[in-house]
Amino acid sequence: MDFLKLLQKRRACHHFLPGGEVSKKQIEELIEQASLTPSGYNAQPWEFVVIRDKNRLKALQKIAFNQTH
Repeated sequence: MDFLKLLQKRRACHHFLPGGEVSKKQIEELIEQASLTPSGYNAQPWEFVVIRDKNRLKALQKIAFNQTH
């Protein structure tokens, strides 16, 4: 697939299954895969934060202008 077609097919997902759970193993696999993505000068400047506690998520939502996603 060429880059233009990739851009045209890209979509944001805003609808998720209620009550859906992501396992710790799935999160670890996603972080491992994300860390393999290229970065400028191979600086790998990313940091990953996993928040599973509902109260902390609500607190984070408040400081993020009450964004719903």
